[in-house]
Amino acid sequence: VIGLNLFISCAFGIGLTVVQDKKKGKFKKIATTPLPKWKFMLTASFQRMVYLYLQAITILIAGYLIFSIKPAGSLFDYFFVLTISILTFMIFGFAIASISNTVEKAVAISNILFVLSMLLSGAYFPNAGLPSYIKTIADLTPVTLCVDASRGIYTYGKSLLDFWLQILALLAWFSAGLWFSVKTF
Repeated sequence: VIGLNLFISCAFGIGLTVVQDKKKGKFKKIATTPLPKWKFMLTASFQRMVYLYLQAITILIAGYLIFSIKPAGSLFDYFFVLTISILTFMIFGFAIASISNTVEKAVAISNILFVLSMLLSGAYFPNAGLPSYIKTIADLTPVTLCVDASRGIYTYGKSLLDFWLQILALLAWFSAGLWFSVKTF
């Protein structure tokens, strides 16, 4: 639930906010400064990251207090996966903003990604019953990678090393998204 929730927060939160800031001319002012695009994106991401951590921690505390859900694995490993996932999801938000010139377009793209992520990630519905070709695609999406790794560590007590392929895939999504966002921003 946390993985999908963070993804949607980034897609809608960052995507829509950045498009609105573009409309207000905020980035034209920033463009006249010597600040590189990547530094602006990194600074904005750090601020949002604090909010996303607070959101995740709130959900974990609620799960513990209300449902007595305790971590079976290392919290360090869990938050390591969460950090890489958050960075990747934020880049998706910037990518949405980069290709959207209106809030309506950003909302439409975010909604499409939300529905696909909800259906394919395994966060709410098991994705094991999907046709094999769709399951293969679903297993490579960032939300599925996050959900599988974080669930495996937090719920089943597995190690970070058990999910090195998912971590590499998330880093690949991050790198590709960062390149795309910087080129099209």
